Order: sequence, then structure tokens, then C-alpha cells
Amino acid sequence: MFLIKRDIPMLDTKNLKELQRFVHEEKIEIMIINMWKLLRKEILTMTKYGCINIHPSKLPKYRGALPTLWALKNQDSEAAVTYMKLDDTVDGGDILAQIVFKITPLDDAITLEKKVKDIVQATLIELIRSYVEEKIEGMPQRHELASKTARYQDYKKIDFHNEKAMDIYNKVVLYHYHDPAANCYAIFSGTKVPVLGCRGVSNEKVLEPGVYKIMWGYLYIGCQDGCIKVSIIRDLNPISAFKFLKGALKYSKVS
Repeated sequence: MFLIKRDIPMLDTKNLKELQRFVHEEKIEIMIINMWKLLRKEILTMTKYGCINIHPSKLPKYRGALPTLWALKNQDSEAAVTYMKLDDTVDGGDILAQIVFKITPLDDAITLEKKVKDIVQATLIELIRSYVEEKIEGMPQRHELASKTARYQDYKKIDFHNEKAMDIYNKVVLYHYHDPAANCYAIFSGTKVPVLGCRGVSNEKVLEPGVYKIMWGYLYIGCQDGCIKVSIIRDLNPISAFKFLKGALKYSKVS
């Protein structure tokens, strides 16, 4: 919506000739990249100052997609917004700047997203200006200290037996926050059930992992250390909601 309102053009990175034409005609000297796939080398070297990426972790820690989930999962006390120059590796380019911020016990996936957004809004322009004016230069990462997040597609699957309630809540809301079409899912009676949202968690172990109950329009599912609360109407698609309601007469467990 931000791009549409400001009439900012969006280009397909697969169309290399069109991208080269646009960069040449518009005299583009630097590109800010926000995507989860590796770029072709021709794009990385297309502009004078290359491509700059914004990664919300203390690189080389948590290379990969959605790193704030791992900061929360591991109960880290701080995270960072890292500006780096892209190369042909996964989040392994030279670091231009790293702004550290605190994680409190009250933070969740969405509050961390807001902290990241606020830092980017406050620092991006000055960082880019300093870089193109050669006031800062990249610092190589210590690759031996690198750690990675899980694969983007694989981590969507909810594992009620081995995941904590808060970790499930955080990933459900964050995937949907970034892309409403990229939902987490559970396996119910052999069928993939998209989970579009989560209404909250309880740390009380009132249900065993994978065991569920339906009460007052909500689905409560046991996790490793508690349970999550899902709205049958708002957080499940109609087909899935019907299956759960129908299945409640026969089953009481998800995978």
C-alpha cells in the first residue's frame, strides 16, 4: 500500500533486461533489497554501490528468514537491525551497521516487528547517505559464529508435541503479518489445516500436546508447555472449521 500510494514502480527481478533498462535510464546507483531469495550476481553488481539489505538479527547470528522468531524462541535479551551489503551468500555479506535493541519479557513477534520498523525509519536514510559518501565501509562477518533459522516453508508446520505455546503463537501471527497467504498449518486427521491467526496462549498445561477441545467458538490445543487459543470463525477457513466441528464428535487430537 505504501508503494502504491506514492506511485513507486515495482519491477520483476526475473526480467533482467527490463531491470537493467530502468537502472540505466533512472541513473540508479544503489538498491535497497527486502526479499528472502538470493539475487542473481548480475543484479548484485548492477549499480555503483551495489545492493543493501536490512536483516533483523545480530548477524552472523540467525541467518535466514524471520530471525526474530529465534530470538524470542531462545529467550535472547537483545536483537539488532543489521545493514549489510548483499553478496551471493545467505545473509553473509559485509556489515555496514548494526543497531542493537532490547527484548523484554513482554515482547512478542509483533512488538519486535514494530521495534525493527521504528529503527529502520530512524536510521535508514542517514546510513545510506554515510555509505555512498564513503564515511562507512563494510566489515566482514565472522562466519565461524554463524547460526541459521529453519527453512521458511518447513517451519510453517506446527508441532504441538515439541513446540511451546508462545513459540507457536509468535510464528502463527508473524507469518500472517508478513504475508496473509503464507499461513502456518497443523495436521488434523491426515489433512493440512491452515491456521490464520491465534488469539492467545496459556502456560497452564490443561491439555496434553496435540489434544484439543472446543468451547464457546474457540479451539484450545495443547502444546509442549501449555495451550493456544484459536477462533474457529476467524482463524480457520470455513472448510477447516467445519472439519474440526464435525471431527470433535470423533477425534480429540491433532498431529
